[in-house]
Amino acid sequence: MTFDKLYAIQYPAGSFGHFTHLIISNFGNNFVKSDDVVNFKNKKESGSSHFTSSMIKKYYCIDEYKDYVSADLVSDYTRLTKNNQFVTVIIDSGIADDSIEFLQFFPGAKHIRITYDDYSWPFSAKAFYTRCMAEVLHKKTSISQFIEPDADRWNSNDPWEQREKYFLFLKEHPFREYWRDLNNCTNINVDKYLSYNELATALSFSCIGDFEEVYDQFFKANKTHIEWYLECRRVLEALKNKENISLSNINDLFSQATINYYIYIIYNFEVPAWDYRDWFVNTTDIFDLLEKNNIIIN
Repeated sequence: MTFDKLYAIQYPAGSFGHFTHLIISNFGNNFVKSDDVVNFKNKKESGSSHFTSSMIKKYYCIDEYKDYVSADLVSDYTRLTKNNQFVTVIIDSGIADDSIEFLQFFPGAKHIRITYDDYSWPFSAKAFYTRCMAEVLHKKTSISQFIEPDADRWNSNDPWEQREKYFLFLKEHPFREYWRDLNNCTNINVDKYLSYNELATALSFSCIGDFEEVYDQFFKANKTHIEWYLECRRVLEALKNKENISLSNINDLFSQATINYYIYIIYNFEVPAWDYRDWFVNTTDIFDLLEKNNIIIN
């Protein structure tokens, strides 16, 4: 059989796959709608869309499930599309498996893939560790509890060392190269979830209706997961435009490491961790550092 009425949503853990399913299912044209009441308020896991049920059982890309499509899934698909409507299925790949092998079991399905690039990788990385891994391991709720300085490489947990550890994680972790755009699918960069208009445009393939009220609920519920990154992106634009802005409000070590990582991405230059252990006051400090090291700022 073919799955030509199926939209398969593949996403890195922590990167809004369930929210994408919620929006397409409830606001896409001619999609089978869920019976869930869309409401982000009073959720124990702030910002999560996991309270929404999938009309078709989630497909897990893990060993015990990945080599077949269950009879229940086929039955649900056949039943739900009998009136010629579209339906979505959530493809749970975790973050370590970004392959598209699952598509062989869904011939004819439309593939939606949530992605990140070098610039949006820190957003997905922090979301994965602070949301998904915290849920699995229960007690660990901050990224510092997952990415600690190695005893063999670091003498202490001083702030400058933790910042450098975060930077090296962002620069060197294999996951950085995962979840890139592919051909023959609809790619949605996680950056698109920062703006209603950009997300609505990205989902226009489903003839999406107005979902701004739900998006506003989603954004407010995810404020702590989003605002730090928006601030880093503001600094990124200042670096690209050679604009002087204050960095005094950026006190979080992971945010500081993200900006150091952006400096590396843009200028291929690593901030000396010890020399700049007190970090920067403003972007002019960054430009001065680059000029001292004969880095051309275009």
